Amino acid sequence: MAIDKQLLRERIRLAADWFANAQCRQQRPYWDANHGRFPYNKHLPSGKVVWGLNWSCARGIMVLIAADRLAPDDRYMETARTAAEYIEILQVLDRRFPENFGAIREEVPQSRRYNIRDQAEAASALLYLGVYLGEEQLVERARLWAEWYLKYAVDPKTGWPFVFREADGRTWKPGDIYFLAANGIFMHQLGKRLGAEKYVRKGLLRNAAYALKHVFNERGAMAIESGWSQHAGPDGMVTNEDGAIIALIAAARVSEQAKYRKAVLRHLDQVMKLPLPLEIYSAMGSTLMCAAEAARVWDHAPAKEYIERALPHLLALQITDAKSADAGAFLGEDEDPKWYSDGAKTDYVTTRTTAYSALALAKVEGTVVTGGYSSEAELPVRAQKWEPKS
Repeated sequence: MAIDKQLLRERIRLAADWFANAQCRQQRPYWDANHGRFPYNKHLPSGKVVWGLNWSCARGIMVLIAADRLAPDDRYMETARTAAEYIEILQVLDRRFPENFGAIREEVPQSRRYNIRDQAEAASALLYLGVYLGEEQLVERARLWAEWYLKYAVDPKTGWPFVFREADGRTWKPGDIYFLAANGIFMHQLGKRLGAEKYVRKGLLRNAAYALKHVFNERGAMAIESGWSQHAGPDGMVTNEDGAIIALIAAARVSEQAKYRKAVLRHLDQVMKLPLPLEIYSAMGSTLMCAAEAARVWDHAPAKEYIERALPHLLALQITDAKSADAGAFLGEDEDPKWYSDGAKTDYVTTRTTAYSALALAKVEGTVVTGGYSSEAELPVRAQKWEPKS
């Protein structure tokens, strides 16, 4: 099957348009502290929106950069920079509290909990956008988070991250949660940008080595315990890998150790044998991203074949009706709808599914290979200077 690259470019930009249109913006006289946030999800029948978290802003920024690289559009950069402003207000830069300095709060400025994986996404977005726009203060904010992470967010005995850290210093680590390995993508790219090997060694390679021993089941599939409906099926096999597999691809390339490539392909080959469409909506984009990365980096034939089979199922999730207020978004809430407005899972559009899906399309299209969810270390710079509106 010949892949229509022009169609993919149109669909990526359509997703970016949704982020631009769906972003909360304060407008006089209705001042709104949610300014900059993207929806976590939107219940289509009622129109009710749950505003997103630090990582929701981050993944929206990644999509907007991808779309802008295909065809520069100042509106995308205006939207991305506004989302970054929300992440900025979540970051703690008060030196009176050294154990929190550099950390990025989860939901709102009053939040007391720091989710480690979500923060890595937020820091990634600051890094990507800072490099892309030449705004070094955003890169510095990303570095400050990395320093906090290495000092306060990892188990000193193993180097493996905690899942949560509270503002008062309490930590929560309920087992070896696979998605924490994905933090290595950010650390790898930050290390390259700053020429600082410690970030690669401590943030990527140490995590990858630990993950290889602790997050795969006896069949060689990445697995997680029950209770994480947005990540794995009933048997615990992970289908929404949340960047962990791509971090291991990066570790394979940096270390030149075959064990990482073997682990990645063993897991991926099992996931790619599952019936399509996958039961987890966001996993359609996540798995396709991994397949595209394996195909690009290692010319993996099963991954190429999977891309052709899976792509129509992914495209079918996107709202393309120009009359819809949510044109460009992808359908599917993987969490329990009862947490929100009830109804069917396809009654929702979400940032999680939309961002993964759009970034997967960007990988398959092939122009955008760096930035979010990539094993590449080099980050792109925008060719045209962008100036914010006054």
